[in-house]
Amino acid sequence: MYCSKLLHVLVLLVFGSWMVVLTCQDTCTRYMHRNILGCTSLTQTTDMLPNLLQYPQMENRRHPAWAIFMEDDKEDICFKMEKAFCPPKLAEGNPCLEYIKYIILPWFGMFEVVQKKGNGGKKTFLSMEELTADYESGALHPADVKLALEKSLNEILQPVRDHFGRNGEAKDLVEAIGECYGAD
Repeated sequence: MYCSKLLHVLVLLVFGSWMVVLTCQDTCTRYMHRNILGCTSLTQTTDMLPNLLQYPQMENRRHPAWAIFMEDDKEDICFKMEKAFCPPKLAEGNPCLEYIKYIILPWFGMFEVVQKKGNGGKKTFLSMEELTADYESGALHPADVKLALEKSLNEILQPVRDHFGRNGEAKDLVEAIGECYGAD
């Protein structure tokens, strides 16, 4: 969550930090003009996850595989993981490992990779250090890591998909945000 208000929670995805701050301030100002008491804006920004593509500086942000979004379905996640840059034996600058470090491990407390039987079978990692050591040694194949990352991301996003599938108001809000900020 990039932007949070004290009266309402507004979830904005894939905006630069500056756009989030401006949107939060604008939303608060609109509520203050309506005489809603206690409207204050609270903004917390964090580092953004890396682009999933190999050459992010050359890619357009509109490329469908550059990031994971909360409204991505299973097929979208599969497509994005197929396109994701995950160089063998290289942990530094590897976007898949960054997603594991900042999303999967904090969420689940572990990362489970199911490899082909000839590659070692199922392995569970409890820390990024363990995962990085195995990855850099070549004990983990990038395809296995990407498949496990895809499974974990889908598991995290399923409750979100369910919520937006059942809740028309929430779905309309996502569409309104997309219409407002999606076009240049």
